[in-house]
Amino acid sequence: MADDIQQEESPDHVQPECHEQSNHINIALILASQDGDTVTAGQLLENGADVNFTFQGATALLLAAQNGPFELVQLLVQHGADVRQTAKGISALHLAALNGHEKTTQYLVDHGADIQAVADNGSIPLRSAIERGHTGIIDILIKHGAAIHTPWKDGITPVQLAVFAGHSAAVKQLIAYGADHTTAWKQGSTSMYAAAQEGHETVVRALVEAGTDVNATTATGLTGLHAAAKKGSTSIVQFLLDNGANPNIEGQGRRMMSIAAQHGHESVLRILINHGIDANIRNEEGIPTLHFAVSRGHLLATRLLIEKGADVHLSRSDNTNTPYDTANAYGQREALEYLIWHRGKPGAPPSPEQVLLKLADEDGHIIRHGVPIYTLRDDGTPLHHAAYCGDCSAVEELIKNGVEVNKKRAEDGATALFLAAQEGHDAVAGLLIEHGADVNLATEDSMTPLHTSAYRGHEVVVELLTRHEADLETSDKEGMTALHMAAQGGHESVVKLLLQRHAVIDSVARGLTRPLHLAAEGGHTLVATHLIARKAAINATTSEGISPFHLAAQNGQEDMITLLIGHGAHVRARVPKSGATALCLAVWKRHPGVMKLLLEHEGLMNSQASEAAE
Repeated sequence: MADDIQQEESPDHVQPECHEQSNHINIALILASQDGDTVTAGQLLENGADVNFTFQGATALLLAAQNGPFELVQLLVQHGADVRQTAKGISALHLAALNGHEKTTQYLVDHGADIQAVADNGSIPLRSAIERGHTGIIDILIKHGAAIHTPWKDGITPVQLAVFAGHSAAVKQLIAYGADHTTAWKQGSTSMYAAAQEGHETVVRALVEAGTDVNATTATGLTGLHAAAKKGSTSIVQFLLDNGANPNIEGQGRRMMSIAAQHGHESVLRILINHGIDANIRNEEGIPTLHFAVSRGHLLATRLLIEKGADVHLSRSDNTNTPYDTANAYGQREALEYLIWHRGKPGAPPSPEQVLLKLADEDGHIIRHGVPIYTLRDDGTPLHHAAYCGDCSAVEELIKNGVEVNKKRAEDGATALFLAAQEGHDAVAGLLIEHGADVNLATEDSMTPLHTSAYRGHEVVVELLTRHEADLETSDKEGMTALHMAAQGGHESVVKLLLQRHAVIDSVARGLTRPLHLAAEGGHTLVATHLIARKAAINATTSEGISPFHLAAQNGQEDMITLLIGHGAHVRARVPKSGATALCLAVWKRHPGVMKLLLEHEGLMNSQASEAAE
């Protein structure tokens, strides 16, 4: 929060002082350019506004090139705007290209803009245009000498970017200009694989039309057909097969079937089987395809495979487990029932350690069916799982049979009560408290049930916990109390409840952050109203000198700005390190609504000061 204000730097890595009084007309020009107001911009220029005025990298031309209209760009250039001026290396041409402003792009190029200008992030105007698929701009830039054959700094070429972004027209255009679409990608991929992986069917078609090898493999031996099978792009799978893709290339049909089954792509499986792949094919590790479908509970894929001849008794190569065992091990009840219906059986009797806890646990059958209580795979216990799912009957049965209600989960220290509070299960939380759950027992991150329920906005759980003496002022590892968390989440009813329970209103977290700071940052005006009504320190600052008003301005919270001004916020207060005021921050972050509010307030203050002087 404070770091955002203190650490963002202008292009020359200097934090400039902000002197609003001398720069109002220049700030107004920036605001007019942000809004695309050509008439106002013209008036300001006629009255002496500096066309190249820079504030934290923002210039009128940069904003106009980004937002339009063309007439505004033309006006600024005619008044001497520097077409090569940049913000973090980003020029007006970058912004025009990125936002599809063809006329502006042509105009800037004609007036000396650098076509090959490289921004700090490595982008050039051509890359910006390709990212958005602006073919008209791509054409302009290439005709003026933009390079299309050399990879950029990150190793990607223009045509590869067009492929990845899914812009088939740009792909065709670049290939027509001679771009090589067959070169292997830096990370070992291919254009066909990337297009299929992203589900860009029109790009796949464009590549095939251009003569791309449909069976070209990546560094790991995968083809575009593999990518389409994993994605579940039935139409791409069918198109590639119709155009010569080989599903059995170097035995890769094994991997393709397991991929489609694992992701539940029944229609892809159907196409592959219809093209001759055996429904019982095993992957490289000797696992039959049906195992992958049942492990994820994909019933349609399971049914199709069995209809197409998959053997329900076919075990893995490395053990005796059948599809029945796999479905059981992964807790897939419906898949298991379907296999049983088709006479599926376990491959070998399970050992006690292999008894499935999760399947019974989800239905509350652990105690009733006499299944031993084992630790879940996530290092929790059945009580944790039941509490998380909100299963009162399972929780009650477990408690009756003597489970420890305050046992912490090994991975993070969460208790069953913490999980119930986190998910808003008030009935389960009440049951646990009734049987001795400690309401103040914290996780490894020092989070208590009250913290998590306040952050999630679970008012009923918060009321329950506070009624049972949950500590309102316990803080997490960041120093945040429940009030901090409710304020940050914007939960008005929870904030109101905590205040009624006498939570400390100006409790400070790390960096002297108070609840009002968090409410202001998030624009939670109702929360802020309650805090201010209880006398929260409206102008209190963090250890970096940042007030709630600064945060509201930086984040564009117009209603919050109005509220804080109405309650006496120090409008002209500066952040000590940078000297920035709220107005500086609003301009910096491009929040025109906040800028207008602050300029109007500044004008009113100046007017009142003049009247007082008279």
